[in-house]
Amino acid sequence: MRYECGICYAIFAVFELLRLHLYVHRFEKMFTCNLGGCNLSFKSYSTFDGHLRTSHGAASSTSRHELKYKCTAEGCSFSNNNFETISQHLRDHLGQGICVSCPVLDCQNKIFKNKNSYYIHNSRDH
Repeated sequence: MRYECGICYAIFAVFELLRLHLYVHRFEKMFTCNLGGCNLSFKSYSTFDGHLRTSHGAASSTSRHELKYKCTAEGCSFSNNNFETISQHLRDHLGQGICVSCPVLDCQNKIFKNKNSYYIHNSRDH
């Protein structure tokens, strides 16, 4: 029988060797989020996956490579799969006096200078 490490996929003939091997990973932060400039690292896959869902709106880590919405403020690398989350993020930029464009791909030619105009656009078009 073969025993495989679920973290690094090393194979062991004896379960006890796998169990001892797992101590290697005990303090490692093997899972790193690279979305939107985040760069947080996690010890467990489940914590990493939860972070992707709650912080970035990703359905799961399988969709971690490309998020649907990207912040349109110059110099900001925030991205998310949830429209409400990205909209709130853009409103924060607008509150700081930073112009943004709509995060929806077909609407990115529309530029907003204040929260009110962005709110009206979202209410009407999305």
